[in-house]
Amino acid sequence: MEGKGIKGKLRVIMVGIACLFQANVWSADTIHVETAGTLPALLEQAGRLVRITGRINGTDIKAIRERINAGKLTRLDIEEVRIVSGGEAYFGTHKTENDVIGDSMFYNLSKLTTVILPTSVKDIRKSAFQLTGISKVEVPDGVTNLGGAAFANCGSLKTVVIGRKVSRLGQAVFYNSPSITLVSAKPKTPPALDAYIFTAHPKIRVFSSVLAEYRASSWNQYGTIEGKLENYYEEEQDSSGVVNELASTFFEDYACTELKAEYKAMDDAALTEALVEAGMPEYMVDIALKIKNETWANYEKDFRIHEYKAYSDANYWNNKLKSTGGSFMGNPTGIYTTGSDPLYVFVDSDIPSDATLYIAGCAGNDLISSATQGKMLKKGLNVVDGVANALYYIIYTADTKSMTKTLDQWPEMKVHIEGGLVNGYYDLARHNEADYRAILRTAKHERFTVKGGQSLFNFKTSTYKNVWKRTIDKSICWFDSLTVWEKELMGICESVASGSRAGAPFYISGGEAFFPKYYNNPNFAIEGESTDGGYANSASFRTMYNTSGCVQSSFDVSKTSTFDDWCAAHECGHNNQKVITVEGGTEVSNNLFSNYIRFHTGLITSSGSPLATIMDEYARHEPFFTRSLNSQMRMYWQLYLYYHLAQHNTSFYPELFKALREDPLTLYSSNTGCLKFVRKVCEIAQEDLTEFFRIWGFFEPLNNHVVNDYGAHYMTVTQSDINNTLAEIGQYSKKNFEILFIEDRADYVLTTDFLTTAGKKRRESEKVGQCGDVGQFTDFLPGACAPSSYTYLQADSLYALSGEGGLGFLALDQNDDFVFVANAKHFCIPTSIGRDLKLYSYDADGSWHEITRAGNG
Repeated sequence: MEGKGIKGKLRVIMVGIACLFQANVWSADTIHVETAGTLPALLEQAGRLVRITGRINGTDIKAIRERINAGKLTRLDIEEVRIVSGGEAYFGTHKTENDVIGDSMFYNLSKLTTVILPTSVKDIRKSAFQLTGISKVEVPDGVTNLGGAAFANCGSLKTVVIGRKVSRLGQAVFYNSPSITLVSAKPKTPPALDAYIFTAHPKIRVFSSVLAEYRASSWNQYGTIEGKLENYYEEEQDSSGVVNELASTFFEDYACTELKAEYKAMDDAALTEALVEAGMPEYMVDIALKIKNETWANYEKDFRIHEYKAYSDANYWNNKLKSTGGSFMGNPTGIYTTGSDPLYVFVDSDIPSDATLYIAGCAGNDLISSATQGKMLKKGLNVVDGVANALYYIIYTADTKSMTKTLDQWPEMKVHIEGGLVNGYYDLARHNEADYRAILRTAKHERFTVKGGQSLFNFKTSTYKNVWKRTIDKSICWFDSLTVWEKELMGICESVASGSRAGAPFYISGGEAFFPKYYNNPNFAIEGESTDGGYANSASFRTMYNTSGCVQSSFDVSKTSTFDDWCAAHECGHNNQKVITVEGGTEVSNNLFSNYIRFHTGLITSSGSPLATIMDEYARHEPFFTRSLNSQMRMYWQLYLYYHLAQHNTSFYPELFKALREDPLTLYSSNTGCLKFVRKVCEIAQEDLTEFFRIWGFFEPLNNHVVNDYGAHYMTVTQSDINNTLAEIGQYSKKNFEILFIEDRADYVLTTDFLTTAGKKRRESEKVGQCGDVGQFTDFLPGACAPSSYTYLQADSLYALSGEGGLGFLALDQNDDFVFVANAKHFCIPTSIGRDLKLYSYDADGSWHEITRAGNG
């Protein structure tokens, strides 16, 4: 005991010495600003070392900036300042907000070498101190957020102290500040990190009690993490140790959801006395009384006490599957905090050794990007600092990398959360429509979550109340279906690998059985702002829809006359498109998924250019990469129509995705991008698709051609590599011509009963008759297509055919080389193709029948 006492005294002395060294004792001119906006006149006689107190606004900050730029002020102490709104713009159009160091407030002030920040500040915004000359920054304990690039490009910055309440570091916050050697991180919960946090690889010092949490988090990629921060800064202690020691005396379980019988039988006064005498903190008395008396608000217990299922590691599986859509946010709690007041999180059992359990708060559209984001949870009580306006999620992550254990073999984890406020969420699996209305009616947070089986909505509460007043079941079920259907096409689902999707209406087989046995991360759709990028967009872990109108159009399936099934399918397609995307195809290949979802949703006719447009582009020798998006995207859909709906190879797309996951394309390289895609398609089909890829422009040479696809890229395709590819695919015995003609708009594809009445014309059925007369995918089925017999009339380059049957029409030149195809009975062959052509009809059995000119013979 004596040794322990000496050790404790030494620690106090060390902390005291550290505090002395941290004290800012440099002499400075002190200026008190009684009225915000009056600092400029007071600064005139000040020296280069200035200490300011009082209230300052934009006018004052502007004056400080001007003085620093002039070299008249280099060291600034504003520790006792309160920043308030008002005054002039301090930089550009930026104005002050209460208790915020705003965007670019001290940006590019290279002559500023020292700054002491206000203790009253709650937020430090983007680029606030970028390109300054400061050597040290101590973030006040009240700050919760460090904005992107806030301290980037600070070449002299060596020492960083991160305040206790910081919960998130924005992108590039300390990027290109290469001299940073020491970061003291005081938060007990590792703050969430965006990308590119540090350029340097500093020593990161944390409290020993949370050393394991920091090392398990994404902080470990940015520096060497060590403990002992308590030797330099006093560590705030929570009461979890006392509670965990006493919990088994009073409660039946570690989640503290049921009192033992003897305490349950006590009256409130006796129970309170027993708890207080034992040393339980006041909040535990309140919790115990609520549990004893069942004084829960409506639905409160349902959200405060819940058993959470395990999800796979979204980062691992997104990387393995070359996709980006799987989210960590499958376990919403329905609990939110308005400030830093703590949550009390009780976990009923030990966390499995092959799993992790965390809780994280997300404000606005913040996302969870790691299985170890937020506060690590352990059995018993965990005290978690609140984050302003954050909704909380449990992150229960099972390690399925070895695929020796399926996700359903991990136990559900019972978690009890006290503190904060109940917003609730709607869970399709455990609530009904009446629950939806009741929970939504009392929701107070600006956002509300709806959880389906494989997907979630996280839209504005006001949007639900305007768009889905009574029910949302069909909308979340549709998004669930979209989520699964896209995964099935990618060949990662047990349903496909097992053969259960091989028949109507999907005709998909093959691939690998990852989902949902080993990978089950859901799709996560969020509502953005009108100022966010585009009408809608996609990024890792989510898709975003940027107005209430966009949300309604994209997800309100009850409005079948206006519902846009394309938008969400397109954005989720961005998450899933990577392996099949060729050069310039970011807004192209994802539309395979758009057409796929459109076909199976059953409301609207498919999109994309007809064969006539493709052949005009072919005649002009337009490379695939210069053609319209409508033309390019149709190539992917034509492959689905032929191999899947026409049932020539129902494993085609699942196996193509699998092959390209294992052997990915390398774009903007002559032989490993688009030409490799050609070879892989032919390999999976085991067919020579020379003419298919020829008409789509894959065999047009390019030399440093600029492809604009979210940036300029230079693309070369050499004739030598084209010739080698043609030689390789030419070795397959089947030369496939019939795939050239296939369509799903040569005849009507009728509605299904998924969202509407089956058997009616789909929306946009006017395309039928404009996209060909023969070659409907159903004609490719055995016995469906009658033999062809045609004659033609010709006027210059116009051809008019009369007859019936067959799948399509081909034109050969005088050397019997293929030069043109059509699936319409009236077409134009450009004069650049040639004259004196021979026309043939093509039948389902592969036979060709020459078409004679009407009146001849």
